[in-house]
Amino acid sequence: MAALFRLFPVDPVLAAAAVLATAMPSAVNNFILARGMGLDSDYASEIIAATVILSSVTIPLWISWV
Repeated sequence: MAALFRLFPVDPVLAAAAVLATAMPSAVNNFILARGMGLDSDYASEIIAATVILSSVTIPLWISWV
């Protein structure tokens, strides 16, 4: 996403907002939907936990870059 915004002329504020929005962790409602539909809610909770932990490191890097 960030590379595409570097190639195509886009308002810098819009580009920064879009890059930061795509860097956010998975939403908790994924777990609720998986549990309600009888899908693999354990896997969904692992994905949510992993993305929250990883985003705590990567989001400050993205903020400093954009």
